[in-house]
Amino acid sequence: MTRLTDYEQLTGIKTALAAIPGVSTCKIGLEPNITAADYPIIRIVPSVIRPRNGRDFRRSEMEIIVYYGELAQPFEAGGIEAQYQFLLDTERAIMAAISPGAGWTARWRETILDEDRQPGYKLFASRFVID
Repeated sequence: MTRLTDYEQLTGIKTALAAIPGVSTCKIGLEPNITAADYPIIRIVPSVIRPRNGRDFRRSEMEIIVYYGELAQPFEAGGIEAQYQFLLDTERAIMAAISPGAGWTARWRETILDEDRQPGYKLFASRFVID
């Protein structure tokens, strides 16, 4: 079996995550001009590429951060609790979508929450190792 390149893995992950119901936009990279019309968003940002097991330069593993979020307005009726429910459900959908990857394996490392600091938006970031 031919190993996928890092970029092929990223595009495969993008395809898998874009199929999650309710996602408006899914892209590789975090562009500076994201607007309210882009939400709910998923952004896949590679953060580290390193030799697998620290030794084999022919094989690599890549860490990615998957950012996902929603505007506050759709949740006014349910408040911040509804936002947490939505994003925790999205986290599970992301894990399910990329875990059985076609040509890669994905290991979840952690999810970082925004601690309610961004007015008008609610954002989470999940870190995965892909190899």
